[in-house]
Amino acid sequence: MMYQRLSEGLNSVGKLIPVTANISDFIKKDKDYYLSIYKYNETQKKIAEEKVEGTNKKTGEVYKRDRGIEGIEDVVTNIIGFDFDNKDDISKSQRDAATTVERLKSAGVSEDDIQISFSGGKGFSVVVLHDKDLTPDQHRAIAEGVAGDLETFDTTLYNASRIFRVDGTRHNKTGLFKSPLTFDELKTCTVAEIQDRKSTRLNSSH
Repeated sequence: MMYQRLSEGLNSVGKLIPVTANISDFIKKDKDYYLSIYKYNETQKKIAEEKVEGTNKKTGEVYKRDRGIEGIEDVVTNIIGFDFDNKDDISKSQRDAATTVERLKSAGVSEDDIQISFSGGKGFSVVVLHDKDLTPDQHRAIAEGVAGDLETFDTTLYNASRIFRVDGTRHNKTGLFKSPLTFDELKTCTVAEIQDRKSTRLNSSH
């Protein structure tokens, strides 16, 4: 069995859940949730769930918590992920995401295997699903070969502990939702239209 780390908020130790689990069973969509890009085996899960002492910074209270995945580096993933961010001009990250999809399609990747999302914040993500397990270094090398020359490409995505916001959950700062997009929407809609059509609609349904 392999596991992914699900965290509520960026600073949570999170918990490891089976990669086959239905994520919607574990989350509330009006919250800010993240899922690890990389997978953990049974041994790594036991290490991450070892109990250690923590201290509440506000109260000084000592408590027990899961050790977490810090220091676990020999992980794998069966996706190729791309993250594009620009806090000053989101349209630039939109442009780079569209360019990446075009390059992937030109390389023979089926559009059905490409997932595109507006992050709810300052950018867009592109994810390719495939059937091989990649190490963080292999993941980085492939992704940089496709998008390494693009202005808004975020290289921190390939760190072994990196997490992605879960689709359909709320961004903690903007209040908007991470929202799936079609390639046509990515190419033809303005950022304002994407924020309105996707995030507002999700917002009103929860």
